[in-house]
Amino acid sequence: MSSPGGDAPAFPPGVLERRGHALRLGALSARAYVPLTPALVARLPGWYEDAAREGVALRDGSVVRIGGLVVKRFPAPGAFGRLRAPHATRSAARHFWCLPVPSPRPLVALWRNRASMSVLVREYVAGQPLSAQGAAERAAETALAPFLASLARHAVLHGDLHPENILWDGSRWWLLDVDGVRHGLHSRRRVWLGMWARCALYLGAARARGHFDACMAVVGPRWQLAWEAVRAEEQAMRSRRAYDLPTREVRP
Repeated sequence: MSSPGGDAPAFPPGVLERRGHALRLGALSARAYVPLTPALVARLPGWYEDAAREGVALRDGSVVRIGGLVVKRFPAPGAFGRLRAPHATRSAARHFWCLPVPSPRPLVALWRNRASMSVLVREYVAGQPLSAQGAAERAAETALAPFLASLARHAVLHGDLHPENILWDGSRWWLLDVDGVRHGLHSRRRVWLGMWARCALYLGAARARGHFDACMAVVGPRWQLAWEAVRAEEQAMRSRRAYDLPTREVRP
């Protein structure tokens, strides 16, 4: 695997990506998921403190794009959150849960201590979300139902899946914002239903129904849903006024 930022890795190849490799960067702890160049490692402490100085803010200041990378800042946890691993490392782990479903690859997680904020650096994927008009091109439309079916086959269920969390890069669909991925056996059907209800909510019933029918034709019995149940859940979402459709922000 090539090293982000150059050719020379900061640790030997062969380390398990899923587990990562522990690093110490001055006062910061880090876990790298790909080989990092010394040049990139030298920039990480500055990105932890204030990535916005070098990049472009993508969402409310917590996400910054720097070239081909994205730096996402997670706030300091509460008292109970300090008992868990840093949020950035848990977010990176969800990328590996999602495989082989495409999602942006994590490079390195940074944190000072369990009570501090944490930062995740990952690759940037350019494209258009499903909600954008350009993502409705024929190739994208044809590939969407198989992509959604693959989420079910690999038990990758998203608790906040909506068309701005699905990105078309011109050749395939990507799942963004993997923090919403849920694997609990007790909630799979509920989350699966919610995913389709959000698609109907954002895409409109007619467009969503076509993708729904194509997806149901290829998933197994355990993932079958009735369209009437999807519409009922969509209407429940509307009645709760939980979604401000015109101003919904794109999640990188």
